Amino acid sequence: MSTQPQIIVSTHLLGTEDFNEVDPVCQQFSARWEEIGSNLGIKRYIVETIRQDFKYCGKKMSELIAVWLRRESDGQPLPSWRALCDAIASIDRTSAERIASQHQCYCSQCKEVAQKRQVVVRPVVVPSRKVSPHDILKSHIPAIIEVIVDTEKLANNLAAVDLIPHSVKDNVSTTLGISLYQRASRLMNEVHRPMKLYDESQTLQSLCRVLKRQGNPALARIADTILRELGIDTCENIPPNSAEDKSQEMRSQQQKIVTEETDTPDSKNESEGSTSSKVIQCIVFVINEKKPALSRLFDSTMETVAEEMLQARVITGSIERNPTSDAIINSFLSAFEFMDELEDIENHCVKFLSVFYKIGGPFVPAGDMIKRRLQKKIKSELGIELKLVNI
Repeated sequence: MSTQPQIIVSTHLLGTEDFNEVDPVCQQFSARWEEIGSNLGIKRYIVETIRQDFKYCGKKMSELIAVWLRRESDGQPLPSWRALCDAIASIDRTSAERIASQHQCYCSQCKEVAQKRQVVVRPVVVPSRKVSPHDILKSHIPAIIEVIVDTEKLANNLAAVDLIPHSVKDNVSTTLGISLYQRASRLMNEVHRPMKLYDESQTLQSLCRVLKRQGNPALARIADTILRELGIDTCENIPPNSAEDKSQEMRSQQQKIVTEETDTPDSKNESEGSTSSKVIQCIVFVINEKKPALSRLFDSTMETVAEEMLQARVITGSIERNPTSDAIINSFLSAFEFMDELEDIENHCVKFLSVFYKIGGPFVPAGDMIKRRLQKKIKSELGIELKLVNI
């Protein structure tokens, strides 16, 4: 009886120390650096900055890889050979398969290969020195991501025990155009990043309980391995709901401390920043909801739209010279990354909408509709009046 060839999945996350190994691999695709950047989840405004700062494609690719390895783009999948292979597969599947073979990872985009091979997760050797729960989870994240098959179910279960915010759960469930691997990576990144704010051991135990309840044998095995590294034999040794209860208790205590310190400038700024972030989420939701209609409207008179958006300082000169509806909308949204005051957010929306009324015609009812949708969305969800005046 013949045995299936196996791919051993590497559990190594890439970092800046791997640049000299990763960059030469990517240089053969330097002419398509933007496409690879998009596939890696790099934000559009970062790609635009790289385009303006560097002249040659090779330099642009090098800077893109450096940004990716430094994890400067929020929401991007965690850097790994697997993520890079997936990004390259849509350009050159043969090269992606070769890289996957060389670096012992699994390229999910190569479906025919996936069907013919059995994926085996390499067991992580328990280190002899004391390792924090935070670092234990970090070492297992690539293996967890490899075997997740239902991100919506996992997101719901993680949110139910407060391991991720409900806004992240909703975002993972509704965002279109991203792969299963990218969704899984976002979820695990959201669990891992804030761990040090809470009881790391209890949080990790809570995660293991969620993984074991997914009905996925591969996830259950990884959870057991993590628990053994924590000094716990199996998840059954965790008292029922203790991990979740203690994790939620720690988070409640943290929230209580923040609430009790509302008179301090730092806590006040943090509260305002949180409110601003939620307002921005509402704006992004509305714009993305109306993006197809906006794209058709912009395309009807693109040169005029680009010229007026440039004068309103919504877009850069490079976009105005080669305008697309996606570039204009993304430029408008990306500016919110650098805003934490509600007044600045309102002013930016006013600049964007003022272009609609200046152009006139069908742009006027479009501006009215977007204005109403923004104000209604933010009022209903946050109880805040978005002041869009002097338009």
